[in-house]
Amino acid sequence: MLRLLIGVMVLSYMSISIALIILLITLSILSVFAQEPYVNPPLWVDHDNIFDVAISSDGDIIVLSTYTQLKVYNRSGYLLWSWPTPSKYIGIQAVDVSDDGNYVVGVYFELYNTYIVFWKNARSLSGTPDPDWMSENLGGSIWKNALAISGDGNHVVAAGTGPNIFYWNNTLSLSGTNIPPTWSDTMDPWQAEYVDISRDGNVVVVAGERYYIDSGSINVYYYENAAFKSGSVDPDNSWLFKTNYYNSLGGLALSEDGRYLVVGTQNRTRFIDTVTGNILWNSTICDCLMVDVDISNNGSTVIVATNYDFEPHNISIFHNAYSKSGSSVDPDITVDSIFHQYTINGFTDISLDGTGTMAIAGTGDYVFAIDTITGDIIWYYPDSNGNISLVVEISENGLYAITGGSIESACLFEVQVPPKPIGGNIAYAIPQIIQKVMIIMLIITILVYMIFKKYRSF
Repeated sequence: MLRLLIGVMVLSYMSISIALIILLITLSILSVFAQEPYVNPPLWVDHDNIFDVAISSDGDIIVLSTYTQLKVYNRSGYLLWSWPTPSKYIGIQAVDVSDDGNYVVGVYFELYNTYIVFWKNARSLSGTPDPDWMSENLGGSIWKNALAISGDGNHVVAAGTGPNIFYWNNTLSLSGTNIPPTWSDTMDPWQAEYVDISRDGNVVVVAGERYYIDSGSINVYYYENAAFKSGSVDPDNSWLFKTNYYNSLGGLALSEDGRYLVVGTQNRTRFIDTVTGNILWNSTICDCLMVDVDISNNGSTVIVATNYDFEPHNISIFHNAYSKSGSSVDPDITVDSIFHQYTINGFTDISLDGTGTMAIAGTGDYVFAIDTITGDIIWYYPDSNGNISLVVEISENGLYAITGGSIESACLFEVQVPPKPIGGNIAYAIPQIIQKVMIIMLIITILVYMIFKKYRSF
């Protein structure tokens, strides 16, 4: 009877021990796939002062604008070609690149003279090639967010030099210098600051801001059939939003087909169906200031970065954006307090990939990669100089991101990088304390089994 009782107790212990070991192994493996955000170093760095960045859809062509030149790299960090600016004053203020990376456009600023510069066959160029064509003098500055090239590279829109809007059609057939825009418009007295263009170049949107003594407004212009206009034109539609502060325009983004438009206005997001002209929804008013917005290719996902008192407030994510309606719509996901664990600097820029599943956010001193499906921060990268991510762009396929700042910092990152366990395998990713507990339990179980087996032999 005693032997039977001891046997039952030993078998029970062994069963419980084996079950616990299996449970610990399972939890440890799962922990590999639910890790905290990890540091993801850049693939390569360009030590230059960066105004703007652009990246092709596949992440293979990277364009940088600097104080002294326009640079074009490939994904491996090899400098394919560059264009040193003729003047040492300001240089290249903004850049963009076609989806296939074969056409590059930039804004060249020389004292108070501004020109659009354009290169064809950008993938195959080398050395220091001159632009295939250069626009006429447009006047004042055109900064980042105010220059856009269509996905096919055949249309360019720029805004700035005050309230002015410029559009070039059939850019692939242009050549020479002093090229005038195909059409132009002015949104005076609003200062034109943001532009976007549909993939086929047929829809253009422009946002400008005006500030009075104690109030202001944001005006958004919409142009359809843009590729068929010429001369001096008027917008086909517009939307006016009242504001209370200066610098309240927080971004503008257009879906690939030009159907859906998202605008950041002071403390709320506006989502517009450009075909009907209706504002489908407004986000709930927040105690914050809009910094930047972006939208997926099909218009289904919207992401918004906001600040409060120059600190990061939150990132809001809206799923199925074109199916929502109402005057006070809450985001599906809000990512907020976790950013304060890393930085007190506010957001500077945000970029969403074509599918709307991955985003890159910058705060100047940090770069963050965000899974927009879950709202999780996947990885981050800090910079001691604090100027690594004043501008950020993610490739449409979501695999690569380029960031830039004003102090020696242009970095290319691989975005969807699995965390690297210590030692390079799952066994080393298991926390050390769990490893020790499993080893001790396994040894005890073996010893108990050997003792019980010897006891039974008597």
